[in-house]
Amino acid sequence: MNSNDNDIALRILHIASGDLWAGAEVQLYYLAKALNTTDGIILKVVLLNPGELQHRLQNNSIDVEVINEKQYGFFTLLAKFKQIVSTFSPDVIHSHRYKENILGSLIVRNRPHTRSVRTVHGDQEIGMPWWRIDKRLIHALDRYCGNQIQDRIIAVSEELGEKLKRIYKAKKITVIENGIDIEEVQKASRQTVTLPGPNNRIKLAVICRLVPVKRVDIFLEIIKLLDQQQPDKYSAYIFGDGPLEAGLIQKAQTMNISHCSYFMGFKTNIPAYLNQIDCLLITSDHEGLPMNALEALALGKPIITHAVGGLPRVLRQDRYGKLVHTQDPASYVDAIIKTIAVNPHYDAEAITPYTSENNRNQYVTVYKDLIK
Repeated sequence: MNSNDNDIALRILHIASGDLWAGAEVQLYYLAKALNTTDGIILKVVLLNPGELQHRLQNNSIDVEVINEKQYGFFTLLAKFKQIVSTFSPDVIHSHRYKENILGSLIVRNRPHTRSVRTVHGDQEIGMPWWRIDKRLIHALDRYCGNQIQDRIIAVSEELGEKLKRIYKAKKITVIENGIDIEEVQKASRQTVTLPGPNNRIKLAVICRLVPVKRVDIFLEIIKLLDQQQPDKYSAYIFGDGPLEAGLIQKAQTMNISHCSYFMGFKTNIPAYLNQIDCLLITSDHEGLPMNALEALALGKPIITHAVGGLPRVLRQDRYGKLVHTQDPASYVDAIIKTIAVNPHYDAEAITPYTSENNRNQYVTVYKDLIK
């Protein structure tokens, strides 16, 4: 451990983008909140963008510093981050995405007593256009850092961990499932919000970035089939924004389901909206371990999901939701109708393994192991 004014405490520095309020940011928030109240931990968070994550960390008295990547080139970012690291003198630098992985790795190369950890929050996107040499170089450098410099790679699900073993050294990979602050989620769910549309309809929702892997197009196909089979019975809510938003709105219009489909945009108080719906759908081609699934379980809401990532384990197969094993919209429709018919509500046992305290304890074990 580095020499500092408290030789017993572990000094942990997280570096993350912070530009979004999505799965990785939500998970980091819950983890940082738990670490910050842990004896023997001194925590600092560095973000490359201001935003919701910054505000929430500050509201919980967490030491957070922003280096706005929109104002600086990469090497200036590196210099500023190096200065922060030199002042804080962390035992562990914990990174959360490509650029942060590279920044953290470049720093620890010259700090032999500082260890480096990354969390991989979801399956890596591939299939970049051949002409995007810049993105291919970043991707290659990120892999190099993971294999040659960083000490541990955390996967948020067993499935993701197995995939990462094809890319990185298996001995470096540890699985730590995500966790949430159940009390905070339940408190947030009591905020007053209003959903558009008739109150007497069954309310289905998808909550995600509007990007290809989330397959919101399948969600719209599901709504079309439901509206054809049982007109005026269902309302659909799409929470999130992203590059596909305009195209998906146009698709809903073309499919004649605009009367029952509501694009809600980006919301920071998702638990309050989750509390108003009847069922959460996850139609992604692949996932790590979605935070909105854990939040839904904490609120006793049924989940119907593609059987990917950590979701089969979270749902104990079909005990706490319905798993769909194909991307055929009709399979989702069948699962929805069966689920609504029994109107399930889950007890606290469903979410108990996925608390921020459990998540924190596993990360602390990794940190301590690395600095022995």
